[in-house]
Amino acid sequence: MYVDKENLKVMKITLVADDMAPGFPIRQVDLTLNYDYTKIGDNEYVLPLQAELRSRDDRRFLVKNDVEFRLYRKFGADASIKFDLPEPLPEESLKEQPAK
Repeated sequence: MYVDKENLKVMKITLVADDMAPGFPIRQVDLTLNYDYTKIGDNEYVLPLQAELRSRDDRRFLVKNDVEFRLYRKFGADASIKFDLPEPLPEESLKEQPAK
């Protein structure tokens, strides 16, 4: 884990899987995730920027997956709830009406 020492924010995470179970077809997995400052709206946030995942199976095939995170957007909504209650029914309209 790499941390920006000035503002104590995580800027990079590296994961390496070890002690893979014997007989498991995946022999090696490494992940690197890089973060950077991204402006969304009027604020800056530390968000994922790029990731690289590498895995190797027991047949020596290497798989590499590169991921880019971009085009972050800010979504918002304004809502209000109004409790406009109608006037109560008059008391005489609530009484049982005689059959016609």
